[in-house]
Amino acid sequence: MHGVFWNDFYRPASLEDTLMANDIRIKIRDWVDSWKKGEVTRNALILWGEAGIGKTTTAFAIANDFGVPVIEMNASDLRDRQSIRNIAGLASVYMDLFSMERKGFSKVILMDEADNFIESRRNGKGSDTGGMNELLNVIKNTKNPIILTMNDYYGFRRKSSGSEIINLSLTIEFKLYNRKRDIDYNENVRKLRSNIMKIVEENGFRISQSDVSTILERNFPDIRGIINDVQSISINSNSSMDENLAEGMRDSTNSIFEIMKEIFRGRNYETILNKLKDKDFDTSDLILWIDKNLPKEAEDPVDLMNAFRILSDGDIFMGRVMKKQHFRYRTYAEDISAGVFNGISNVNKKFVKYEFPSMIMRMSRSKGSRVMRKNTLRKIGLLTHSSSGQVSKLLWFYSAIASTSKENRAELMNALGLDEKEMEILG
Repeated sequence: MHGVFWNDFYRPASLEDTLMANDIRIKIRDWVDSWKKGEVTRNALILWGEAGIGKTTTAFAIANDFGVPVIEMNASDLRDRQSIRNIAGLASVYMDLFSMERKGFSKVILMDEADNFIESRRNGKGSDTGGMNELLNVIKNTKNPIILTMNDYYGFRRKSSGSEIINLSLTIEFKLYNRKRDIDYNENVRKLRSNIMKIVEENGFRISQSDVSTILERNFPDIRGIINDVQSISINSNSSMDENLAEGMRDSTNSIFEIMKEIFRGRNYETILNKLKDKDFDTSDLILWIDKNLPKEAEDPVDLMNAFRILSDGDIFMGRVMKKQHFRYRTYAEDISAGVFNGISNVNKKFVKYEFPSMIMRMSRSKGSRVMRKNTLRKIGLLTHSSSGQVSKLLWFYSAIASTSKENRAELMNALGLDEKEMEILG
């Protein structure tokens, strides 16, 4: 099953199939039953905790148990007052012809990564302005179940209307176990190991039990990361495990980790710029990676402030690229962001495990897998006598042509020899 993320394809279909601490499963089941019986006490369910442990998966499993579709809004969507009203608001009160058979609800509304609302009291400074207040109104008046997922519960609570939303919701810290090596821990590790081996065998690959154990030890409880690593090793079975983990299925892993390490630990500006010449990811991705992992590398508050100030300068130029189409500023954005280490005086000596920016993971799910992207870049590169890296930098150009009209899109697809799925890479 090349070109498909196992995480998405093998997502549990039922609440009973998901991995979580047993006491949490009971609380969620009770909330689900209250909606099934039409005896609702909390209109919304908040699931918060670490990334990759199954919060969003649980939301889809609940909807599947209900037998209803999911209306999803996530951080890649505009979530201002009007958008919430148009999408979540209408979905919260709209019923279908069969809703009476389900005690009056016909869909599940998912507000994924709800802690990532971007609001501001200053006009134009927050793209989601008014969204939190509108979300509060939706929860108050909803006739359909609402699920909110988030990593930073306390940050969400500090936002406008955050505390009021929490008071109207069943709030659960989502965990796979309460204490390491307890019953839930051992049972979930056993289930995950068993499921992994079945998935690998079903796809015609082989992986040793020792490699699975190593991956579990490195990543648990990050289920998404575990399955991504297992898929990478299974598909690239001729290489060593360490090589596969370095070149795995996660977006841009082949060089982004190396460059991140060079930026924060190598701190040689010339070396960083040379490595960036052969990168297989966009400048905007580089900024997202630095933004995600900078707080781990700059533990001193002053260092963190200085480093983010440098990164923000790079982001300003990237914004001009996006808004004004001034593409020459892309180089400025990259060069400035690569020098973010200059703001860090107290270098972190401890090991840091770099994390994937959630936005890149969402883009990966919506645009297709990294394998599909690489194949598309390679195909265009062969036709244009360019490297995949050069093609990646010019995707905006092909995307602009494809967006002008259906005729131009069809002509471009034919000229490049791409199919419909590969065209989705262009946008």
